Amino acid sequence: MSNVILNLDETSTWPTDISDSIYAPDVWPTLSHDFDTTCDIFRELSFGSEYLKSSVVIRLRADTEVLLREQYTEAVAYHACRPLDLASYQRNGLQPTTRDLLAGQARVVFNGFQNLEAEIDAECDEYLKWFDGCLGLFPSATDALHTRTTWATQSCFLGKLADRFGQPGKLRLKETLATIKPTLIKCLLPMTWLDSRMREPSVGVYAFLLLQKMIRARKTPDDIACGCLAIALKQPLPPEKIMALYQAV
Repeated sequence: MSNVILNLDETSTWPTDISDSIYAPDVWPTLSHDFDTTCDIFRELSFGSEYLKSSVVIRLRADTEVLLREQYTEAVAYHACRPLDLASYQRNGLQPTTRDLLAGQARVVFNGFQNLEAEIDAECDEYLKWFDGCLGLFPSATDALHTRTTWATQSCFLGKLADRFGQPGKLRLKETLATIKPTLIKCLLPMTWLDSRMREPSVGVYAFLLLQKMIRARKTPDDIACGCLAIALKQPLPPEKIMALYQAV
């Protein structure tokens, strides 16, 4: 099988047969009847497969997931950040969140603050409940740059730590971020990783976003996104899987 890449932000990579399925005579009229708005359809599509209620949505999601596994070898994903050391990504790739990684960033930003190590430990304990050993990625650049997300505006961990230090901490973080450009890192994920190397199987996330984008492009092209979805990779992403790095001017 030749290398075939799915990029949710490039319509030229979308499979045409799924679009035909969405607007088949027994599909779209049923969706339009069962749901009041396209956003209601999107919400249903976004649920985990075990929570889906509409038989039409269940079929659409299942068919799309099968097609993605069969027709594509890799999928584009994006990591949004404000890196303290951009060159380290080019040398080492992207690393999952660990206590040592978080503590190292915190010491650079909040050097000189009292009780720094204790505050790092306390915030790490809370943060790592959700993100330990995971690398956050967005399947779509549109989602990664959406105004509702903070991934490219500041580190969630550093922001929480700044709150612990009050106004001086917030000022220090603001000054630090002013010197670091928001960065979007474009990556390639083997399609098999979406089943086997994520915190949760993520082919369904790509299937949902693909269906959402196809419906929006035809029915509601001016609508804002109803929500942003991220996925979590449970291993490092090697440098050769980084396609490009984009920094704000």
